[in-house]
Amino acid sequence: MTTWVVLTDGERLRVVEIAQPGDGPEEVDISRLTGVPADGAVLGSPRVCAGLHDRHSPGMALNASPVFAEVARVAGAGLEQAQRRGLFDRSVLIAPQDALGVLVDSLSADVRESLMLDLEADMVEADPAVIRASLPL
Repeated sequence: MTTWVVLTDGERLRVVEIAQPGDGPEEVDISRLTGVPADGAVLGSPRVCAGLHDRHSPGMALNASPVFAEVARVAGAGLEQAQRRGLFDRSVLIAPQDALGVLVDSLSADVRESLMLDLEADMVEADPAVIRASLPL
């Protein structure tokens, strides 16, 4: 059973694939599914993320950020395409509370049904092995 773990902090987005419980986790490049270049806002390149801090005040809610709303929209579309292609069986979302809500709202009904777990945490920079070890898979 293949699980895709979607991680975000409201600025950056990562997807880690865990194919089997004993397999090592691997990064997934969802830009190939969405058509968005890897250096765009969806994958949270340092260039784009640095710009977020300039345009948005630190106290602004994540769900008010048009950049993160677009990140979540494209992530939802990429997950829907990946699920239709049979690239994962179940999914896990890991994000801070505000980002988690925006991301869940961006998912299609079918992708929501694949959700095994959602965690309120900021693990976007964590090593894939640490991410894997933190999940009950």
